[in-house]
Amino acid sequence: MSESENWFEVRGLELLKARNKVEVEPFQDLVTSYQKVSAYSNRNPPRFIDEANSDSIKGDTNDAATRYLTTIQGLEKELSISTSKLASFVSDQLEIVKENKQLVQDRKHWENQIELFVKRLEEEMVINKHKDQVMEQLELNIKTLREENSRLQQFVQTKDIETTRLSMQLENYQTREFQDSKIDRSNTSTTRSNATRITEMQYQDDKNGTSSRVVSQLTKVVRAHATEVNSICFNASDKVLFSASSDGTIRAWDLASNFRSIGEYRGLGTAYPLLCVRVSKDGEFVVGTGSDRKSFVWRVGTARVFQTLTGHKGKVVAAAFSSESVREVITGSSDRSLRIWDIVKGSSIHTLSCTSSCNDLEMTGGMIVSAHQDGSVRFWDRRTKLCVKQLESVHTEAVTSVSFTPSGTHLVTNSKDHTLKLVDPRTYEIVRCFQHATYKCGFDWNKAAITQDGRLVAAGGALGSIHIWNAWTGELEQENQNQCPASVACCVWRADGQQLACCDKNGFVTLWG
Repeated sequence: MSESENWFEVRGLELLKARNKVEVEPFQDLVTSYQKVSAYSNRNPPRFIDEANSDSIKGDTNDAATRYLTTIQGLEKELSISTSKLASFVSDQLEIVKENKQLVQDRKHWENQIELFVKRLEEEMVINKHKDQVMEQLELNIKTLREENSRLQQFVQTKDIETTRLSMQLENYQTREFQDSKIDRSNTSTTRSNATRITEMQYQDDKNGTSSRVVSQLTKVVRAHATEVNSICFNASDKVLFSASSDGTIRAWDLASNFRSIGEYRGLGTAYPLLCVRVSKDGEFVVGTGSDRKSFVWRVGTARVFQTLTGHKGKVVAAAFSSESVREVITGSSDRSLRIWDIVKGSSIHTLSCTSSCNDLEMTGGMIVSAHQDGSVRFWDRRTKLCVKQLESVHTEAVTSVSFTPSGTHLVTNSKDHTLKLVDPRTYEIVRCFQHATYKCGFDWNKAAITQDGRLVAAGGALGSIHIWNAWTGELEQENQNQCPASVACCVWRADGQQLACCDKNGFVTLWG
């Protein structure tokens, strides 16, 4: 049996029954009455009656018609009531449909509102997460500062005893110094006038070409590293130039063979930026300081790591070999300390604590000089490990470098306030100030240089130009424009003052002659 036939027998009969219930049942009484009348008429055919009986027959007929009419009227009334109910039902259904449409619209509206609320909530969560990270960093910094403060307090307590002991020695020294000063005062004016005449004679000799000279010719440009070169230095013979880069390497360049690379020095583990490079006087060791709080010492001949110096809590930005012993290295760090190391043992001998990050340091004789982020220059006694003088008013911004002449009679400082100062380390007086409208200091460790005869001062600016001043007159002698303009990080004079080496942010090393 097909599906259509099965549907007709089941569903079709149900539909017919439902239709009959609606269309037939309301008239069932009328149909039944009509069937009775028809049956009666068939059983009793019409016949002629007399007038006497005609009235009774008419009466019966009128009664039946009245009943039929009453039934029809009742059915019409019920139909009217049903129609009214149906209309009311339809009206209610329409209202429900309208309400459903309104509910759908309200639902869409609230869904949109919920989406906006969720987005805002996510944004607030991101902001709160960032705030939490900032707070964690602040808490870490506060913890570090508290530890540093506690360490400094312990250091001060330790030094109080030593200070008391030294004060007695100082009193004895001052007594002897006062007696000696009586003799020195009488000779002071004579000494100053003689010094002025000697300076003028030196200046005249330099004009005749007997010492350092102003360099203006770009003799060599080399792409030394793929990233910025942060520091350079000559070896004692001025035949090899070392460069330290943010790529984590130090490279040695042979100046006698057209600037050929003759060595590469890498630290152990992950390569972190190297910020400073220095070579020992005997040329046997080279030291490099890094942003990973480590310093590496290599043997120049083998390029192998000789020692790894660890102990600083911040990046190590400066280093210098001791002028008293080639086995000692002094390092300066952003953790507000200087450390003296024995590179043979690989251990820290002493720690010099201060209140500001160290950006550079130099050592001459028994004196260590450090440049600091707070704009001050500090002088340390190598023997007593004490700060004997702090110049707080040298610069108004961070001091980026300090550079001595070999004799120790001249000290040049560079600063983020875009000025350089010439300081007499014997009297702690500022002798001269160097500045120019086009000179802008671009690095926190921007290294300026002074010739060994103390005549010329050189510094590289943020726009790539090299400025050379006369240290005795304070005048700008030369401004060299670099072919690859980038912020200059370091300038170094050759020992004879006839050549100047510079390095910049783009990884170039330039030679001027």
